[in-house]
Amino acid sequence: MAALRLSSPTDGAAPAGLSSFDAATAQLVEHDDSVLVPALKVLRQLIRNVVQNPKNEKYRTVKVANKALEKKLWPLAGTRELLVSLGFVGMLVDDESVLMCLDVNLEAFSAALEFIESRMPAPSSPQPPPSSTTPPPASDAPRSSSSRAGAAEPVGISAEEVARRQVAMRAVEADRREQRKRAVQEFGSDHKGKQRAKSPTGKMSGGGGAGGGGGGG
Repeated sequence: MAALRLSSPTDGAAPAGLSSFDAATAQLVEHDDSVLVPALKVLRQLIRNVVQNPKNEKYRTVKVANKALEKKLWPLAGTRELLVSLGFVGMLVDDESVLMCLDVNLEAFSAALEFIESRMPAPSSPQPPPSSTTPPPASDAPRSSSSRAGAAEPVGISAEEVARRQVAMRAVEADRREQRKRAVQEFGSDHKGKQRAKSPTGKMSGGGGAGGGGGGG
């Protein structure tokens, strides 16, 4: 891999009294957040990659012709200057223009990350979703006196108490049905017994009449 170091247009360009890093950040803060925030996100990712992989040449090399960088980074004054202040230098690698960091200064990279985070907007707290349930409209009609007991939960009574009362009422109704059933069965049995008790007397009376007729003959 052939590499050729190029002179950087920002070498020695920092104003008097300002470091190259301070000069770059001073340029960056002049931009509107609508274009600055996307650029800072790209810079943050590039710098984090180097901090997490300081010995990996892949993450220490930035291709100048990258489409995302051409769109979000390079149009803003101060972005390229910030990378140069961190040790990136312009080079030709296999006839391709790149910015390569030859010496990683973790302290400088950490300071750059702190600056970027300070300029990022605070995350907005999620808003609770609107309630999709609406209370039913109040009814002005009076309740019917013939409504079944236990159909609605009385005010001031827990759901467990309502359920217990409903079970008790169902048990009472079942007991009443059973009592009516036994009464009907007992009435039917008593009625049939009385009919059987009357039937032999009628037969004996008929037999005696027949015998008397025979005797008369």
